[in-house]
Amino acid sequence: MSENSRFKKLLEPGFIGKVRTRNRIVKNGTGLGLQEPDHGFITERQRAFYDVLAQGGAGLISMSSLNIDFPLSSVGSRGYRIDDEKYLPGL
Repeated sequence: MSENSRFKKLLEPGFIGKVRTRNRIVKNGTGLGLQEPDHGFITERQRAFYDVLAQGGAGLISMSSLNIDFPLSSVGSRGYRIDDEKYLPGL
């Protein structure tokens, strides 16, 4: 098998149920360490990071450290928050 054909499937569209991704490259939700403590909002630096990932061609990008019911579901003082609509515009 040649090197070019070895990863051919990786660049083909993938599917998660009926949702089609442009390829099968996935960026998992590992912590970036870019959050501001006790802030909850996504920062411009974080947004720029995810923009670069999307422009670079990742088919699926998942974010890390989401607080969905703060403080009950808190992942510490450095997570993104989505427990109030005020946090959604940045996302």
